[in-house]
Amino acid sequence: MEVVVSRLSKLKCPQCGRQGAWLELPTFPFCSDRCRKLDLYKWFSEEHVISSQLYGEKDDITQSIDELNSDKQ
Repeated sequence: MEVVVSRLSKLKCPQCGRQGAWLELPTFPFCSDRCRKLDLYKWFSEEHVISSQLYGEKDDITQSIDELNSDKQ
């Protein structure tokens, strides 16, 4: 039980890196509302992005659509 408690008190805020027990805060996993809002701003301003395509390359999708259209003719 001590190991779990000590690990929870050493959680790092993903925005500022401060350590603390943020688990019970309404802003979890962030240490504060400010850090939570800064992270959200970075997503809106596209500083944070998903680095890979979710559904394959756009060219692959276009090629698949072209193949489907050619099969119908």
